Amino acid sequence: MDRNTPSTKYASAGADTILFELQKLDIGTKLPSITTINRIIKHNGLAVSKGKKKFKSKSLPYPEPIADGPNCVHQFDTIGPRYISGNNGTEKLYMPTLGDVYSKVVKASISTNIQSQTLLNFLVTNVWSQIGIPKILQTDNTLAIKGSNRHPRTLSHFLRICLLLQIEVLFIPIKEPWRNGFIESFNDYYQELLFGDSLDDGDHASTESDRLLSYYNTEKPHSGLSVKKHGFRIPQQVHFSHNVNLLPSNSRIFKYIDKDTRVPLEEGKISFIRFIRSDCKLYIFSEAFDLPERLKYQYVKATIMVTENVMNIYCQDKLEEQIPYILNK
Repeated sequence: MDRNTPSTKYASAGADTILFELQKLDIGTKLPSITTINRIIKHNGLAVSKGKKKFKSKSLPYPEPIADGPNCVHQFDTIGPRYISGNNGTEKLYMPTLGDVYSKVVKASISTNIQSQTLLNFLVTNVWSQIGIPKILQTDNTLAIKGSNRHPRTLSHFLRICLLLQIEVLFIPIKEPWRNGFIESFNDYYQELLFGDSLDDGDHASTESDRLLSYYNTEKPHSGLSVKKHGFRIPQQVHFSHNVNLLPSNSRIFKYIDKDTRVPLEEGKISFIRFIRSDCKLYIFSEAFDLPERLKYQYVKATIMVTENVMNIYCQDKLEEQIPYILNK
């Protein structure tokens, strides 16, 4: 809990971790339950309040994507700016972060901006080449990903690269960050530990970030993983106990990575989850579309079928509407 040694600097503490460490000792006797360990912790005055739960679920049916294996769903987010004062004066840092919803493996990096090219380079280098290509990349509605509001039907360079890899980009509802709850929760943990101590400069922050990620992925038992369901409790063990589709070094996307290179528009899907309010409007890429009254006060999933010139509107997995939608090539 003091985190005053290199080996414990990013270590977690609590009943779950204690039980996991006892299991690793293989001491050949019946181990105490989580409830018993928590009671001992509380009795000795070591309990630490975690505060109120930040992310709350809604009671309305919500079209959440299913993650039944590694690389089914990746949640993508950015942190920043965060400022550090050190050897180079005051530095402004950003951190793109990504988590696999099933295996709980996370990736993050330190950067000086969150421009589209920076985010794309992070995914290519830190994610797709190391843990694999997802079926769904779930993200918020940042302009760096979705592109300019002035040209709503011209897809961004970022989205076109994802289509080349047959990745469905899924935008969560506007102003509902808890829909990316796993990576948002990790971001709180990440920032608390990484910026808890003084950092010398951006390079130091990057080194410490790598150490933290290594611990989280390869040593920390995750409360969302169980041996019964996942086979292991360590994220990296869970992730690579399955076959994963890594980005090959000779992939054709590398000739399109540079933002000034025109990327062909290929078949695929781009989706949005939206809550339909009293005006019965669906807002996509700065455009508004009228929906029938029956969809008012419901969450819908709008999926642009890129080469079919149509946008499908689903509510509770039922196709409700089809709207003509032609993208600029």
